[in-house]
Amino acid sequence: MSFDMLKIAHVNFRIPAGGEPEAEKFWCGLMGFEKLAKPVGNVHPGLWFSHGSYEVHVSPDVDFEPVTRAHTAFVVEGITEQFQALRDYGVKVTVSKGTEEDVMACFVNDPFGNRLEMISPLETSMGG
Repeated sequence: MSFDMLKIAHVNFRIPAGGEPEAEKFWCGLMGFEKLAKPVGNVHPGLWFSHGSYEVHVSPDVDFEPVTRAHTAFVVEGITEQFQALRDYGVKVTVSKGTEEDVMACFVNDPFGNRLEMISPLETSMGG
């Protein structure tokens, strides 16, 4: 093969039209991302966020419907603490592996109902 896909550059989540303030509150305030300025000349609506070497983009859509089964999984150091913080804030969080006191993996809905998975680094090393 003469090419090599190196990494995922970003993931894009659809959000309802007008949902940008709530998306920023979720991704920056609760998930620990930083808001990025979009490149000059990018005229598409939405917001970009960064955490380390990866990005999340959100795009408003007048015909929005949440993604409730397919999902993006994030590896999270301190997943039990994240689980507690999200739950304390009122976000629906469901443990899928482990217990509430020792979370190995959990599912989270963003404010718009899009499904996300959080996985502990230990779980990924175990083939989770």
